[in-house]
Amino acid sequence: MSVAAPSPVGRAAAMLGSLAKRQVPIGPLTTYRVGGPAALFVRVERDEDLAAVGAAVRETGIDVLVVGKGSNLLVADAGFDGLALVLGEHFAAIEIVGTTVRAGGSAALPVVARRTAAAGLTGFEWAVGVPGSIGGAVRMNAGGHGS
Repeated sequence: MSVAAPSPVGRAAAMLGSLAKRQVPIGPLTTYRVGGPAALFVRVERDEDLAAVGAAVRETGIDVLVVGKGSNLLVADAGFDGLALVLGEHFAAIEIVGTTVRAGGSAALPVVARRTAAAGLTGFEWAVGVPGSIGGAVRMNAGGHGS
């Protein structure tokens, strides 16, 4: 008799310990407010926690869903059989020095747009009405109003 190998979800959960939660509803994290649970859910607040998630993903091959701000994200009622990841406030830092803007992946687009405008910078005004994050904008090639 053979014993089934642990699933990627089970292996990732074991590797991440208390950092990971099981069967967390994703719907409330999206702008549509619909969708089932993630088999595994992690909200990272520290660089080392994100590194631990990366190591678990590499080792287990678990599917990953980066939730971001949840805009333009539609999750099936059956949920997501993988790891749903949310970057916490630590990853929302915004730094403006002269004409250089450095923003974390979870920084909200409207916040970055307002901060850059307040600093006298132009070109990012289109993002003031987009309910997403910097990371999502980069990943999805965001643009608005023909920009």
